[in-house]
Amino acid sequence: MKNNKLAIFSLCIFAILATNQGYCQQGTAAQEKIEFLWVLGDIVSLDLENSQMTLSCFNPGTKKEARIKIAIDNHTLFEHAQSLNDLKVGDVVAVNYKTSSTSRPIAMNVRLEKFRARQ
Repeated sequence: MKNNKLAIFSLCIFAILATNQGYCQQGTAAQEKIEFLWVLGDIVSLDLENSQMTLSCFNPGTKKEARIKIAIDNHTLFEHAQSLNDLKVGDVVAVNYKTSSTSRPIAMNVRLEKFRARQ
């Protein structure tokens, strides 16, 4: 009898968790949509004080050159460089970044490319 009650109780808990209809309230605020994107471009400016860089890149949608300002934070990983301090204007970098409607683009990974910048 005791085992039956435990089994029924466990089944009820499992059913509540599996259907995600527990006693917690649903948030009323709209959930923020985060996009993960990447860009390959030339560094046109570095702002070491504010930990950000501006890249010049080709926008395939408009078929024109575009510029994007990307922030660097404590979670940004670097390849072929140790930090933002190792980069210089004219370097070509590939950047994986995230952006949302409420935040600026933030680099997750910055890879210094080995080929020369465009002249």
